[in-house]
Amino acid sequence: MFIFPPLPPRVAFFCLSAVLLGAAVPLAWAWTLLLPRDPEPFAAPREMENASSAAPTKQMRRDPIAAVLLVFVTLSYAQQFPGVPQNIASIWIARIIPASAAEWSALTLRWFFILIPGVAAIYALFTRNSLRIPLVAAGLMVLLVWLLAPPLYAALLASS
Repeated sequence: MFIFPPLPPRVAFFCLSAVLLGAAVPLAWAWTLLLPRDPEPFAAPREMENASSAAPTKQMRRDPIAAVLLVFVTLSYAQQFPGVPQNIASIWIARIIPASAAEWSALTLRWFFILIPGVAAIYALFTRNSLRIPLVAAGLMVLLVWLLAPPLYAALLASS
């Protein structure tokens, strides 16, 4: 864990907000590229047919692995968002599996959500698809959220 000099609460809040918004922008961009586009509302029927036949040739291919990684990166981001209970996965796992394995499973799940943004960024670097740039940016920014959010939360709580 990083050791920061004591931060004033306003600076910590500003930094935390900037990191969270900085990670949300590439995630939103990636989701807009993944979801299908709506047809133009006032286009003539012939224009809609021409646009639908020309769209697949112009659009880059969609990678299902990148889509799954985007889902996991989004879940990883959601775990670090303020107000989301941190132990919800542990409670859910404890209901499903025996108590002896629940602790290790919760730890494994936490590390999975910490490492998946890096895996997604590395995967997106080496593949060519429409989600390449936003997935790299989202993966790196969510990793930054995982690194910087705990000390910034601590700086916010130390002031109260």
